Amino acid sequence: MKFVNINSKNIPLLKKRVKAIEKDFVPFRKKRKNNPLEDYLVKDNLHMILVSDKNNFIAYISYDDKYKKGGYIRGIWVDKRYRGKGLATKLYRKAINNLKKKNIKQIIVRTWEKNAPSRLVIEKLGFRKYRTIKNDRIDGDNTVWFKLFL
Repeated sequence: MKFVNINSKNIPLLKKRVKAIEKDFVPFRKKRKNNPLEDYLVKDNLHMILVSDKNNFIAYISYDDKYKKGGYIRGIWVDKRYRGKGLATKLYRKAINNLKKKNIKQIIVRTWEKNAPSRLVIEKLGFRKYRTIKNDRIDGDNTVWFKLFL
């Protein structure tokens, strides 16, 4: 497996897999206006790490290093065929280490209340729940926010 920081050269690889990623996410009730993929090419506070295996895009983590006095894990996704193998934990650790290098003191992440595997990884890494937004997803699920103090 290969871990790659995103840049303009590998955006086509990411776009190719976006439809697969979108199938795994339950949308928010509010529509989003921005195009997050292009944001990673033009905004210096946004970062993304891609994981490929034999030229296939299999995972990513995205994060912001200037979010409300800290860092923010914006998203993480692992292809279904690679789940349960520790890849999400590795990606979180890489993002956390990158944020530590920038002297970030706290990191925020969110997930769905019903997403037990995601919550397990987040809590295992030391994040603590601090906020719940009720009925935030189209399917009625809640969004749960976590913080990690470094």
